[in-house]
Amino acid sequence: MHQFKHFFISYGRKESLAQAARLHQHLRLNGYDAWFDKVNIPLGEDYWFRIQNGIRNAQNFVFFMAPHSITSEN
Repeated sequence: MHQFKHFFISYGRKESLAQAARLHQHLRLNGYDAWFDKVNIPLGEDYWFRIQNGIRNAQNFVFFMAPHSITSEN
């Protein structure tokens, strides 16, 4: 059985890590289950696989738009 998250938080670390972390904390404190790579990808795990799985299992997708994130290959 899948564990669906309310939100998947996508951001560019270079420019938006602090904002994404604050959003994740705010959502959690208000009862939402949000996917955030700093929390949901254990060390040693396949990073790209975990991201794709997180996107598939989220009801909503939050994207922090910044110059680097818009031009990033990922």
